[in-house]
Amino acid sequence: MQSEDASVEPSGFARSQIPFVHGEDVKLWNAPPLRELCRGEAKPPELRDYPSAYLMEFSIFDQHLTQYTRVVKPPRDAELEEIFVALRKRPDGKSLGSLHDYLWRVSALILATRPLSLAEFEAIVGRLEKSARTFGMGSTSRNMASSIAGLY
Repeated sequence: MQSEDASVEPSGFARSQIPFVHGEDVKLWNAPPLRELCRGEAKPPELRDYPSAYLMEFSIFDQHLTQYTRVVKPPRDAELEEIFVALRKRPDGKSLGSLHDYLWRVSALILATRPLSLAEFEAIVGRLEKSARTFGMGSTSRNMASSIAGLY
């Protein structure tokens, strides 16, 4: 089953198609909807900070956001907040653009490799949403991505 939005990215791949490159060989993984990748019924703790139980997930998001920032440009804090809200409330909803699709793919990789419940995924993305809102200093600020990029 594909997500609601099967539009093709500038990369030439639909959002649910995740390319893996090994040398000159490219393999595509047709990722299922994010909700289908969630496992279990575990309840997350309140995520005031980034708790150690989820440091790997936050790190994966941060590293990929840094990569996007270096290759494309630092996204606006308001844009990140909107994307994280969408991933939390409607994980497989309509695409908001290339950064949303990129972070959807990152989410798919995290959920495919880490045993997270839907509640845990929503809490992680909700904490990222809160960070974007906290970093925001107006409609054009790019503080969150720039700050994260400075860590790597």
